[in-house]
Amino acid sequence: MTDDAHVLHSLAISQVMLHFAAARGVDADTCLLGTGITEAMLQDPDALIAPGQEMRLVENLMLALPDTPALGFELGLHYNISTFGTWGFAMRTSRNLREAIGR
Repeated sequence: MTDDAHVLHSLAISQVMLHFAAARGVDADTCLLGTGITEAMLQDPDALIAPGQEMRLVENLMLALPDTPALGFELGLHYNISTFGTWGFAMRTSRNLREAIGR
């Protein structure tokens, strides 16, 4: 079993969440509270974060927008295949999930 704390990934998904929050009047400082994600990291295309950092951002978003029905669904509508980088490209150019995983 792998230790998820050591699996780092791009900030792209976090940036989508921040744009979603901003459109609903929630500032970046509120979203980033306790995440360890800095404004400088958000400007760095090579910056990586741990799953726990992203989960804290999700928690902050949920706390900031407690009365938003179907919050996760609404947020999900703001993602597109390019959000997921190379993995998104593999999915887009594959006929099925098995083929995408094999690329």
